[in-house]
Amino acid sequence: MTLPHGLYVVKARSARKSVDHYALADSGNRLGLLRSADVVRPNAIVLVHQTPPAVQFETLAEGLGPEWTIVGAIRDEAGARARLEASLANSRYKLLEHNCEHFVWFIATGERKSPQLRGGVALVGVAAFLWWLNNGEN
Repeated sequence: MTLPHGLYVVKARSARKSVDHYALADSGNRLGLLRSADVVRPNAIVLVHQTPPAVQFETLAEGLGPEWTIVGAIRDEAGARARLEASLANSRYKLLEHNCEHFVWFIATGERKSPQLRGGVALVGVAAFLWWLNNGEN
């Protein structure tokens, strides 16, 4: 998939983990991350994503594959660039506080958030409460 030049939040389903994996897609070399050999490729995308143990940079010479879905465009490119630099200073992966969603949403908006993690924690809380209701002393 080719994209107009810009920065995007993208996601792909992780079959192994049954969750979505989030990344930042850079079309048009907005972040200046493409190697000189890839700059001439009009469809080249750089994926920036947080995976254990740290941030990864992946060049997709022919654009995004069909496994990726665009979540939205990042309008504040200058802010995203500055937040990416800040994130790279402390790029170690941490499931509960610095996973792929935290990383991408921080770069895109300045807010670290992980709706999937929040939903999972809420589900565990509800399950524990229901277990307590059924098995607790009344």
